[in-house]
Amino acid sequence: EELRRVERRGTEAMAAVLKQLRSRRVRQPAVAARLGQRVLASAGGRRGLGDEVWTVREQTLIAALDVDEAALARECEAAVVARFEGARAKRLEGLAAEARGDLDAASATYAGMLETNAANAAALKREICVLKAKRDVQGAVEKLTAYVGKYQSDRYAWQELAETYAGAGLYHEAIFCYEELVLFEPTATRYLCRIGELHYTAGRDAGLSNAKKLDAFLTARKYFAHCLHLAPDADGASRPGFGLVLATNAVAEYKPDDELNLALAATAAARLKSLYKAKAAPNLVTTAVAPFVANHTASR
Repeated sequence: EELRRVERRGTEAMAAVLKQLRSRRVRQPAVAARLGQRVLASAGGRRGLGDEVWTVREQTLIAALDVDEAALARECEAAVVARFEGARAKRLEGLAAEARGDLDAASATYAGMLETNAANAAALKREICVLKAKRDVQGAVEKLTAYVGKYQSDRYAWQELAETYAGAGLYHEAIFCYEELVLFEPTATRYLCRIGELHYTAGRDAGLSNAKKLDAFLTARKYFAHCLHLAPDADGASRPGFGLVLATNAVAEYKPDDELNLALAATAAARLKSLYKAKAAPNLVTTAVAPFVANHTASR
């Protein structure tokens, strides 16, 4: 309803909403594609935009790709490519090729951009995306490793590399990447909890000796417990809480009478029950959380 009101107010109002989305970096592709198409279809709307018409075309193109409006995307791409030849236009051309599924064409476009400027971060990232779309994990890892070597402060690249390693079952390499991220934010529970999960998963490797399995579970337990300590509010406690239940249960397989392990298990169970009692449906504690905790503490 709000969107229809904006449309009834004319192209100037629609252009203002598009500008607001850009300035606030709000990603609402359905809104941007619809308003962008309306503004660009109007001669008066295009004149009113002035030089910003090309910014709106770019915004509309990206939004159209997001919502799979192929005809609108082709129209915007053709206009931009015909008008510009620089790296920005080439990047849009590559994005459009990716959306069409023409990964070879996209790869060639990004390769051409990198020939012109080997430090073009946007082209390097898109090249990695193409490799992942091709399921070339080794190629993606090599490119990501080279990328974080150049741009060591890019947290998203470190996390992407970590999850690529994790997807390939290379948990210790993934842990290394998350440890790099912890250096940026030592108290970020999203990183610490993920390290705990990776240690726990690594410990489930059937090929490990019992000593190495126990070491992995103890390390996972440490990270989950630390996360619970750093997340006193209920909203941040559920994920490490469940992790701590699993980790303490795994440790109990090797050290059933460990007092610290029993205490941590009890703490995790209590935090989870308290969290879901306060935040979730009344019967969720008895129907889901309590049975989960009981099933994973039965060995103690």
